[in-house]
Amino acid sequence: MAETDRFTKRFHIFLSSALFAIGLFIFIGGFYFNENYFLNYSPDKTLKSSTIESIHNLQIGLMGASLMFFLLVLVILVNRNKSYSFIGRHKKLLQNFTLLIIVVIIIFTASEIILRAIYKETTFAGGFGPGSLQFNKKYVQVNNDGMRDRSFAVNKPANTIRIASIGDSFAFGSGIKNISDTYSKSLEIKLNDLNNGKKYEVLNFGIMGLSTDDEIILLKDKALKYSPDIIILGYVPNDFINVERGDYREHWTILPGGFWLRNFFFTYALAELRINRILEDFNVKDTGLEVILRKINSTKNIEYNEKLFLELAKITGENNISVLIANFPAIYSLSNYSLKSLNVFVENTSFKNGFYYLDLTPVYAEYNESELIVNKYDAHPNEKGHEIASIKILEKLKNGGLV
Repeated sequence: MAETDRFTKRFHIFLSSALFAIGLFIFIGGFYFNENYFLNYSPDKTLKSSTIESIHNLQIGLMGASLMFFLLVLVILVNRNKSYSFIGRHKKLLQNFTLLIIVVIIIFTASEIILRAIYKETTFAGGFGPGSLQFNKKYVQVNNDGMRDRSFAVNKPANTIRIASIGDSFAFGSGIKNISDTYSKSLEIKLNDLNNGKKYEVLNFGIMGLSTDDEIILLKDKALKYSPDIIILGYVPNDFINVERGDYREHWTILPGGFWLRNFFFTYALAELRINRILEDFNVKDTGLEVILRKINSTKNIEYNEKLFLELAKITGENNISVLIANFPAIYSLSNYSLKSLNVFVENTSFKNGFYYLDLTPVYAEYNESELIVNKYDAHPNEKGHEIASIKILEKLKNGGLV
């Protein structure tokens, strides 16, 4: 009798826990993990359509899991006697399974605690990972026009030369804590130190994840109203857009829902990174550089990207704006750089459209790569990389008679 009472008590504890879990899932899915929550971690305080879709899928998934869990509990309650009988027959198996789950949770929790203590705000390339989210929340502020910069008056002050710095995460300053250490703001300081009787403003319009077509839209929608005299477009290898059919994914996920797992758990994010590197080592998947090379070897892609440069030339020509293309390399194997063909494309297309051109590949190749990157997981330029870029951009502007 005592054994039965103990069993019944445990059964009721299980049902109570299950109902609590259902309520928690409903709360998290329906009310907590909404778009406003993730806006707190967005570096430019906007969400891409793909991210919004992922948020909605997460909410649907959590609500669906809650419903399935509720139905399971309901079936157990309706068939209580059969449930007692089933649990009694498989008591040992269920105990072992429960123990396994508890052990896995303990190991994962311990791993997560240790990794969070070690890595804290460590950023990952691509902007994913809990470290990147915490970094953005702590160090990144944007003005009322979505720029990682101070606010500027729309009307340009007298005797002022305005430069719009446009680009993706390189221009934005991914992994850079202080905005003054980004190449656009470092350039602004250097320009105003020239003491040539003019004032210079460099407006940082860099936003993580943009490609050339996005940057042209940003130019038309935001940058032009500030009447820039010069545009510096920070070009990086993944700005070359693929319009060919085919899957050029650079990242493979271990489990369904990997987007969320890698953004919330260091354990999963680091394991997934390691597995991707192993797959690349065994030629099971292409590296990021190999993916870009495949894109470049496409006439259709070349023609499309040439049209984007032509559109940029048309817009800037109509507004009497000079353009400097600052070509940043992927900071990897610079001594034997595999994307030289992309550099040739960017250089030729820039000159064809009357743009000034600066290739930072040979400049960065003079340094050890570890000196230039944020960390071993994030190959964006660090403070030194940005400083070098600002020096070379200033030289190019001066030699071109633009400042």
